Amino acid sequence: MGVFNFFKSKKQTPDLNPISSTAPLQKPNSALYKTLIKDFRYSSPDELLLKLSKAHPDVSNALVALMANVNTRISFVARKIDGSIDKSATKALMKILNTWENYPFDPNKWDYKQPLNSIINGLVKYAFVRGAVSCEIELNNRREPVNIHLIDPITVDFLHPRENVYVPAMKDAQGRYVKLDIPTFFYEVLVPEASTPYGESLILSVLETVFFSMEVIRDLERVIKKFGYPRYSAKVLIDILIKNAPPAIKLDKVKLSNYIKEKMNEIKSGLADTKPEEAFIFPDFVDLSLIESSSEAKIDFRPIIEILDQQISASLKTLPTILGRTIGKSGASQEEVVLYTKIIKMYQRHIASTLGKIFTMFLRLNGKKSFVEVRFAPVDLRSEAEIENHKIMKQKRFIEAVKLGWVDDYEACFELYGVLPKQESEIFGKYLELENSQLFDRIKGEGGDSPYTSGVDETDRTRRNTDEDILEEGEEPKPNQPSSEVINESN
Repeated sequence: MGVFNFFKSKKQTPDLNPISSTAPLQKPNSALYKTLIKDFRYSSPDELLLKLSKAHPDVSNALVALMANVNTRISFVARKIDGSIDKSATKALMKILNTWENYPFDPNKWDYKQPLNSIINGLVKYAFVRGAVSCEIELNNRREPVNIHLIDPITVDFLHPRENVYVPAMKDAQGRYVKLDIPTFFYEVLVPEASTPYGESLILSVLETVFFSMEVIRDLERVIKKFGYPRYSAKVLIDILIKNAPPAIKLDKVKLSNYIKEKMNEIKSGLADTKPEEAFIFPDFVDLSLIESSSEAKIDFRPIIEILDQQISASLKTLPTILGRTIGKSGASQEEVVLYTKIIKMYQRHIASTLGKIFTMFLRLNGKKSFVEVRFAPVDLRSEAEIENHKIMKQKRFIEAVKLGWVDDYEACFELYGVLPKQESEIFGKYLELENSQLFDRIKGEGGDSPYTSGVDETDRTRRNTDEDILEEGEEPKPNQPSSEVINESN
């Protein structure tokens, strides 16, 4: 049995969506805002976190900001076992990725395949909500990758047949376990728990704060409606109402009582249904007056709201400015920004590790023994001018490193630009050869300016050349020797 027999030519993870030839696939629920708080309490924490990432403004804003910061420019390189760059494997990897993402394998039908950016955003979402990422590579009959399927890590269970052995599995529509101990299935945890492969969300602490803040907002809404706005008061003049009642009703106490109740309900419903732009029309037995809001009934919720905002920001591991919280200060401090960038790097490392395993599998399927290193460009909050100056200094350092033999040209080019040079020649090596050649010519006095500052005055060089050209009659020309100024400069 060959090793390729372990690679199946179709998706192995079960499809949890109901299959029907007539009924369409159910769309995601976008009416979560109608759910009562007490109904949210009955949901599991994992289900709640996924719902809040869609419905709650702070949680969804923190997730979108994280996806935008983590999903920066991505670079790929294939390396040999010793860590050096494998140029042929890198070229083969780029060909595989371009073919996989840009060209469909079957042009005769529509194919559901997400681009790499969308897949990365999905991985970031599940890493944020679940604390783990999971996906599967789908292959065709030729063992070529055709798709990457995201899997909700919460749907993955681990069987424990014996000590220190864990087998991933998922339940299908019939409730039966489908084992996923296959090389095309990937599962990685951000912060692993001891003695278990399951991950746990890093934002689990946000649930209690979110529910309390939602209850405070509901209470605040009731207080505002009751005391925050002026209201109208309708006073019914019973004497005038009875006086205007029909004679048959006046003589019967029961009919008169029902008559008064009926008129009271009419007045109440009429005032309640009146729109702001409509005028009040009422009989003479109704006395209408305006009740101003009482200042004694006002409650200051701002200290409570500020504390809840701080708690939510801390639970989501994000900056208050990202959530629109700038109370008491103009923006985030430098320490907060540094901490947030380190959190972003943590997510980038785990997503890059998962993608590196996936693309290494791409190379394995094409007969390459190298492994793939994936890198995200670091998040930089500086201005364009500062970034450009930093790039120039970084390039000078790598040119010096190449000159000293610490790194080769391909490593330097990948570190600087995230890609390998298109030419097979050694770019930085050629630059150094040219630089050294110009410096050597400069020392010998044969012309050619060095890229470095020479320090020799142009007027002195012109005067020296003129003196050497003018000879006395019968004087033998002296051998051409470099002047002391040039020698001193070379030293």
